[in-house]
Amino acid sequence: MSEDGKWVTIRGHRVFIKDKSTNDYMNKKIRDSKGKIYYHTSNHDFNKFDNKMPRKAILGGQYGYGHYFFDDKDISDGYGAYSTYQYRVKLNVKKWFNAKEKEFPIKIREMGYDYQKDDIADFLQNKGYEGTRIEHLNANGKEWYEYVVYDSKNIQIIDKKEI
Repeated sequence: MSEDGKWVTIRGHRVFIKDKSTNDYMNKKIRDSKGKIYYHTSNHDFNKFDNKMPRKAILGGQYGYGHYFFDDKDISDGYGAYSTYQYRVKLNVKKWFNAKEKEFPIKIREMGYDYQKDDIADFLQNKGYEGTRIEHLNANGKEWYEYVVYDSKNIQIIDKKEI
C-alpha cells in the first residue's frame, strides 16, 4: 500500500482506493472498467426499476417523470432521509440533456417546451434524450449532479441495502 492508496479487486475489477478509510471511499466513489456507480433511495423494495413507478407519483419530479439518481452517496442519503432502501446502480444512458440547475427551464423553453401542455420527460425523449443530468452547486460552491433516467431499461441494479 502506498501513501496515496491501494489497489483492490472488487467483483473481478481492479479498483484504486485513494482514501485510507476503504469502506467509506468504496461506498462513495467506486469506479470500475464499466462505469460509474449511482445511488437511488426509496421506501420501496424491488429488484428491477419499472417505468410505471415514477408515473404513480402525484407530481413528476422537478425534471420530469423518471428515476432520480446521484453519483454522491451522501447527497443521495440526504434526499432519502426517510427512505428504507438504498440502491447502487449503473446507468446506460448514451445521450444526456445537460444543464445547470438555474438554466434548465430556459434551455428547454428555447427548445420549444411548453409547461402548460408538455411533460418534460416525454418532450426530451422525443428530442432523442435518454436522461437529464443537472449540475447543482452546494453552499460552498462545490458541484454535485442529479441524474434522471426516463427508461428503466437503462438502469442496472448492482445491489441494495436497508438503511
